[in-house]
Amino acid sequence: MRHGIFLIIGLVLFLITQIPHLLLLQSDALIRRVQQINYFNQPPLTIIHEFVTHYLEYFSPRSLFFDPDPQLVKSMPDLSIFYTWMIIPIFFGIKVLLKNKSDINKILLLLLILSPIPAALTLDPFYSMRALELFWVLTIIAGLGVDYLLKLTTAKVLKTVLISSILTISLISFYNSYFILLKYERGDNYGYQYQKLVTKLKEYPNKNIVLDSGRFIGVHIWIPLYAKIDPVKFQSQVVTEIKNNYYNNNNLDEVTRIDNIEIRPIFWKEDIKKDQILIGDDLAISPAQISEHKLTPVFQVQGLDGKVRLRAYQTNP
Repeated sequence: MRHGIFLIIGLVLFLITQIPHLLLLQSDALIRRVQQINYFNQPPLTIIHEFVTHYLEYFSPRSLFFDPDPQLVKSMPDLSIFYTWMIIPIFFGIKVLLKNKSDINKILLLLLILSPIPAALTLDPFYSMRALELFWVLTIIAGLGVDYLLKLTTAKVLKTVLISSILTISLISFYNSYFILLKYERGDNYGYQYQKLVTKLKEYPNKNIVLDSGRFIGVHIWIPLYAKIDPVKFQSQVVTEIKNNYYNNNNLDEVTRIDNIEIRPIFWKEDIKKDQILIGDDLAISPAQISEHKLTPVFQVQGLDGKVRLRAYQTNP
C-alpha cells in the first residue's frame, strides 16, 4: 500500500511536468521537429535496423570512452562522455550489479537497459543530450566499480597513489581539452567571430550595418549575447510574429534589428541602393558580387587560426 501511494504520487508529478509538452502536441513546431528526427517513414526492416544500431551505439566503448560527442557545440575536443580509464570501473560495476541482486541494483540494471530507448528512436546515431539518464546510471555503476577495486587491496599507500594518478591524468586531459583545444577547434561553433565583430562594430555607431544571416541560423542570438544587449530591449525589437506565433508559423523570417545593426539575409537589389556596410563570409558576398556592385572593403574578422571568417564592405549607391 505504501509503495502504491509513492507510485501514484510519482505518476502525478510526472504528468504535471509533461503538461508543456502535451500542449505542443498539435503545434506545427512539434510536427516539424518530428519530421527532422523521424526515421519511421522507411520500410519495417530498415526501421528495426535503425533502432537496433542506434540503441547499441549508446553502449559502444568508442562513443562512451574514446570519441567526442558529434554535436560539436556540446562537447570538447579529445574528450568523450567518460574518461577512457572509466571503462575499467564500469566493467567491474556491472559485475557487482549482476552478482548482488538487491532491489536498488535491479532498478539500476532496468534503467541501464531502458534509458537509451528514447534516444535510439530518433534519427541521430548518437546524441548525448537525449541519453543523460543513461550516463547518470553509468556514473553510479562506475562508482560501484571503483569501490569494488579499492577493496581488493588494503594498502593505503597504493590506493593513494592510484587515486592521485587517475585524478592527475583526468585533470590534465580536461585542462588540455577545455582551456587549450576548445577555443581553437570549436571557436566558430561558439560564435567567436561574432564576438570579435561586436567589438569592431563599435567603431561604426552611426553607420547602418547589414549582417548576413542567410546561412547561419544563430547569428541573431550571437550578436545581442556578445553585445550584452538588455533582454527587454532585444525582445522589443524582435518581429511580433516570432514572439506571438513561434510554434505555429512555418515561415518565420528571422529579421532582427539592434540599434544600427540589421541581422537578416542580404537583399542585393535593395541593399546596394543604400549607404551602408554589408557583412558576411566569402559565400555570402562573393568576389563576383563585390565586382558587380562595386563594393569597397572596410574590414575583416579573423578566427583564432588566423583565417578570415567575415568580411565587411561599403556600398556605393
